[in-house]
Order: sequence, then C-alpha cells, then structure tokens
Amino acid sequence: MAQSARERMIRSALVLFAERGVQGTSFADVIAHSGAPRGSIYHHFPGGKEALVRAVLDTMRQAGPGALAALEGREGRGVIDGFIDGWARILTSTDYVAGCSVLGITVTTEDSEVRAAAGDVFSAWVEQLEDLLVAGGVPSAQARPVAWTLLSAAEGAVAVCRSQRSLEPLEAVRQQLRQLVAP
Repeated sequence: MAQSARERMIRSALVLFAERGVQGTSFADVIAHSGAPRGSIYHHFPGGKEALVRAVLDTMRQAGPGALAALEGREGRGVIDGFIDGWARILTSTDYVAGCSVLGITVTTEDSEVRAAAGDVFSAWVEQLEDLLVAGGVPSAQARPVAWTLLSAAEGAVAVCRSQRSLEPLEAVRQQLRQLVAP
C-alpha cells in the first residue's frame, strides 16, 4: 500500500532528523526528500515544524515495540547484543551518516515540551528493554538500570561512531554491558 504524502513527510523527517537534527532540517528538505507536493506540508502540519517533530516522535514511540520485538525470547546478553547489532546495521548501512532521530530532536530543539516528548519516547523504549531483559533472565531489580545504561550508552556510542566512522565505540559498549548481566 502506498504511503500518503503525510506519511512520506514523516518518514523523510525521521531520516533527516537522524542525519541533521531539527535545526539542520528545513521544510524544503522534507519536501524534496519525500517528493510530497509543496503545499502539503502546511496542510498536514499546520502547527509548523513543531507539529512535524511531534509526528516524528509519535511514529518513533509507536515503532519502538515493533523494532524491539525482534529481541523477544533472547537471554539478557542476547538483548544487549541485538540492540547493539541494530545500531551497527544502521550506522554501516548509512555510511555513518544516520544516528537516532529522537536524539537528533532532543539535542537540536529549543522547545522544552518537545524535549520532554522525546524523553517520553526514550522512557517507553527503556520500559520495553526492561521487560525484555527480565524475560531474558535478568533480575527485576537489575533490569531497569541495565536498560537505561544500554539505551544511554548506545546513544552516546552511536554519536561517537559517527564522528570516528568506526564501530569500535559501540563494540566497547557491548562488551562492558554484557558484563552487567549473567550469561
């Protein structure tokens, strides 16, 4: 099924925010990337760039469970490996250009409400990682701190990997995090 112009613009903004952040992405960039008609961005996002950013965050919140579902049924270290492997695939498939759209939004917006909405997305991801870790045998008391550490360390490592054009920082995070959970 073909995506609507609105969906194409959200997907394009998601990609561009991952590469350039919010301030580095204009409506013209989103229109060009998505192939949507010029006037459609104001039709679908009458609240301006903030409305588009919120739509991207909603998409990322909804996509989290699907993306992390691939980690179901793994033991604790397998959850860590799968999460890190996902970032490694994104980095290498984009030649180290793309990072995390939510992080791109967080660090490049001046709007405290948008930053808080991005924080809600991160919290939702941590809750799902926590559930996966507990299901993978990590004790409940340990799972939430490990989930936060996994998310935070991976996000930071992705930024460093982009600057170094190397997976070494991400692999170092993997090795350290694997030590936090029983085999």
